[in-house]
Amino acid sequence: GKYASQASSPSRATDVADLLRASGTQEHEPLALAVSPQEGSPVALLALEDLIRAGRIRMIPGSRVPATVGSSRGSGVSQGLRVVTAADVVAGSLSVGRRTDAGEVAREVPRAHLSEPGDVVVTASPRPAAVVDAEGGCLVVTPARILRPVRPSKGGVGARELSAHLSAAAINARPVGDRRWRRWLVPVLDSASAYSAEKALALVDERAREAQETLERLEALRHGLIRGMSEGSLKISVLTKNSVHSEEPAFEEHGL
Repeated sequence: GKYASQASSPSRATDVADLLRASGTQEHEPLALAVSPQEGSPVALLALEDLIRAGRIRMIPGSRVPATVGSSRGSGVSQGLRVVTAADVVAGSLSVGRRTDAGEVAREVPRAHLSEPGDVVVTASPRPAAVVDAEGGCLVVTPARILRPVRPSKGGVGARELSAHLSAAAINARPVGDRRWRRWLVPVLDSASAYSAEKALALVDERAREAQETLERLEALRHGLIRGMSEGSLKISVLTKNSVHSEEPAFEEHGL
C-alpha cells in the first residue's frame, strides 16, 4: 500500500513540543470591574455631523494606497505599520498581515494620516463597520476613514464624553446599506461614565485577545499533532498524575 511521506521526526517533534508548551494557560481572575444599577436621564445620541461641526471629533479620510505598498507577511506579524482596508474593518480586526514602513509611506503616500491610539477606524462601504484602534499606527485605505475624538483644552462638556468603544458599537449596529455616515448617531456620556466605559471595555478587549491567541495556539497544536501522527513522524504520550502512557489504537476493543 501507499505510505504518507515522513518529515524529519526530530524537527516535527520539536515544533509540536514548542506548541505544546505554548498551550499552557493560567486561570484568570474575574475582571476588576463592578457594576450597579443607575437611575438618571437617557444617554444622548448625537449625529457625527453635529459632533464635527462642534469640533468634538475629526473625520480623517483614508488614503489612496497603491496595491504595491506593503506586503502580506501572514497572521501574527507584529512588525511594521498596518495597512488597513475597509474589508479589514468589516471583518472586525485591525490585526492584519499587510505591513509597510514609514519610509515606504513617505515615498508612496506622502499625505497619508496614520491612526492614533484611541481612534476609531470606520467604513460605510460595503456596510457600516467600526473598530477601535488601541495601538495606533495604521495606514487606513479609502473608503475607510479615521474617527478621532478631539480632547478639549478645558474641562466640562467636550470630546472626553465620547466613548470610542460605544461609538464603534453604535456604528456596527447601523443597518446594511446605510452609507450616510454623517447622520450616524453615537452616544455621548458624562466624562466620568465615558472614562469608565473606555477602561472597562479595554479590559474586556484585552482578555478577548488573550483568549483568541490561546485558541490560535491550540489550533496550531491540533494540526501539528494530526500531521505528525498521520505521516508517522510523531509519537504521542499522554501524561497522567501517576504514569506516562503511549496511546495505542484499541482496534480490537472497538471491533475494527
